[in-house]
Amino acid sequence: MATEAKAAHTLDEVVERVAARHPEVDRLRVRERVGHHIAHFEDARVRDFVPLLVEHRVLDELRGAHRPTIE
Repeated sequence: MATEAKAAHTLDEVVERVAARHPEVDRLRVRERVGHHIAHFEDARVRDFVPLLVEHRVLDELRGAHRPTIE
């Protein structure tokens, strides 16, 4: 049970950091994307860097979504 609580806390921390950097994005969308990427690491043997990897993946995703198009 402690592991689940720690995972939820970690998810919340990643959501907070990403949302702080992208306030224009709905927090629920940020949470959904963080959850999506965390799921990819569900079976990872080493989980120490999962929050950092997930944060970078979500930030990259959001940067791509908000890049201005040049015509």
